[in-house]
Amino acid sequence: MGKKSLYKCDWCGKVFQRYPSQVEGKNYSKLYGALEDREVAAKMLGRDLKPGEVVHHMDFNIRNPEPANLMIFPSNSAHTKYHNALRRFFDDGTLPQEPIVEVTE
Repeated sequence: MGKKSLYKCDWCGKVFQRYPSQVEGKNYSKLYGALEDREVAAKMLGRDLKPGEVVHHMDFNIRNPEPANLMIFPSNSAHTKYHNALRRFFDDGTLPQEPIVEVTE
């Protein structure tokens, strides 16, 4: 896999170790086992992510942890519903008739 190099996240300021394949966009970057996008999402929310919460990259680029690019879903089921709605929209222009995810605190 190669030797790891250090990478500093411009947004959260933490330093992550990355393999060359991660720089090429084949894997998520990690900070001592924690996923970088989850660290950024937690900082955005001001709390740790709850078990089961899913971080989605709006531009589908897993190497882009910018806050404006991240959405947090309460579950993998809600995340899947979002992807299905996107797929239907791009396939035939169908818009969802009800909210995809109900936001609760």
